[in-house]
Amino acid sequence: MATAETPRLLESPSEISAEIDRRLLEDGLECTEEEKLLYVWKLYQHTETDLQQALENEEKLKMAQTAEMQEVENYVEHIRHLSDEREALIQELETENDSLKQEIEQLKQEQNASALREETAEMLIQQGLEEIANVSTSEQIAFLLVERARLLDELEAEQNRTVTPSVDGRASEDLQRTLEKERTEFEEEITQHRDSIKKVKDQLKKQHEEEINALMEENNKLEDDLVESKEKMEEFQAEIKKLRDELQQEKDLREKEKSDSDSRSSTPRFSGGRPPSPGRGSTDVALRNIIQEKTKIEGEILHLKSDFRNLENDNSLLQDKIKKLQEELESVQSSQSQLQMKNKSLKSEIEELEQQLEDTESQVDKIAKDKDKFNRRVLELEEELKPLRGNSQKIQSLQ
Repeated sequence: MATAETPRLLESPSEISAEIDRRLLEDGLECTEEEKLLYVWKLYQHTETDLQQALENEEKLKMAQTAEMQEVENYVEHIRHLSDEREALIQELETENDSLKQEIEQLKQEQNASALREETAEMLIQQGLEEIANVSTSEQIAFLLVERARLLDELEAEQNRTVTPSVDGRASEDLQRTLEKERTEFEEEITQHRDSIKKVKDQLKKQHEEEINALMEENNKLEDDLVESKEKMEEFQAEIKKLRDELQQEKDLREKEKSDSDSRSSTPRFSGGRPPSPGRGSTDVALRNIIQEKTKIEGEILHLKSDFRNLENDNSLLQDKIKKLQEELESVQSSQSQLQMKNKSLKSEIEELEQQLEDTESQVDKIAKDKDKFNRRVLELEEELKPLRGNSQKIQSLQ
């Protein structure tokens, strides 16, 4: 007997026929064997058609899903491309910042040296040394060394001069006062010079910070301008496409009106000196208006073409700039890979040093343990020696 899990093909023909009769009676049909066969055949065809349609729908859904996945991948690729462009622009701005910082540092050094030279020249002029105020620093130092040697020679000559003690004492006191005065003036000049150098350094530091802040603001502004220019370029392209479509439609409409006016103007005229109809005058006015509008549209087209060429030039410049940035990015990536390799080697060396340090620490711990063990052994021996010493003292006292 067939169970629920037994396939229908293994059932007997009588059971199958009884099942068909029962189904037909449920549907309100009572027919012959031939009609039953036709009915089953129609059901089979209908089922096969439904199956084919379901397969087609499944294939369409697969194709639609594939198209959607492709669209998503394209969108992701577009987002990735925009991110790469942003990173390239940031890299370019950082490079420009570095170059500007180097230029600012160079200008700062030049300004510092110039300010130092001016301060030194001013101090020399105040001390009456105009002849060396505008020479180089090495010449100024050489002149001061020569003056110092000359003053030392004069001092030594004054000390060795054979004069009376009173005169010698007065001369020595005068020379001492002169040297003390010059030393005080020289110290004041050095202090003034140091203060002026410190002031110049503070001013340059403040100016450097202001310039860096200005550069950062300018970089942010450039990024915003770049994003805005991209959006404007997209808007211009969409507007150009829209204008082209409108111009094409307008052109088709004008050609159609022109062909209609030509067909009307080519109709036969009646003789007899009849004056022109009012419709002809209106047609001429319409043609003149069409010609004027066409001229205006052609002018607008030329203007749009010029704008489009300018946009194409800007786009080519942007492409060149992007290519250059990509090359710079590749060089930076290569240098970064080299730095990573160097970092790996340094890391391995650090690991080796850490291993050596751990070995050393373990040896130190071992030595410390041995030392503790040795100390404990010494204490034990001392404890053992105490009774022996007591016995020895007793023996000596008895003797």
